[in-house]
Amino acid sequence: MKTYQLVVADAATARFYSYQPDQGAPKLLDSLSNPSARKHERELVSSRPGRIVDRGIGHTQSFDPRETAKQHAIERFATQIAKHVDDHADGHGLVLVAADRLLARIEHGLTPSSHARLVAAVPRDLCWLNPTELGARLRELGPLEDSEFARQATGSRNATPTKAAKKLHAPVM
Repeated sequence: MKTYQLVVADAATARFYSYQPDQGAPKLLDSLSNPSARKHERELVSSRPGRIVDRGIGHTQSFDPRETAKQHAIERFATQIAKHVDDHADGHGLVLVAADRLLARIEHGLTPSSHARLVAAVPRDLCWLNPTELGARLRELGPLEDSEFARQATGSRNATPTKAAKKLHAPVM
């Protein structure tokens, strides 16, 4: 009977579960929230970006940041999720379930030891499901080590996905 550390996240919420596929519903252990994800950009920053006037041409240009305040808040939240995973490592396999972009940010923030525990990374937004529905949805994938979302444990941050996962993310022609 295998036990997994299951992380189900979206931009606003992260839930941490203990999951045994044959037991049914995962057991909720902890959760984190990101209130900035539900706010408008104008509520996160105090003013507009700076401006400069080019006297030679008379045009006005703005100094836009490389990322918006909302993107920065989500990046910080992904880092917070990865740190929580690292701090609460229990030696069990790790399964991440999040939307594709957030999933990549969380994976990037994992330490090599947590990345080595990564069994599967499922690019789905399932945060809205209750634990019973979540367990049923994960069981539909089959054994996590053999699913199309399984990751090869290489112990590095650049763990390569399986052939099936590569096919899932292949560009459509």
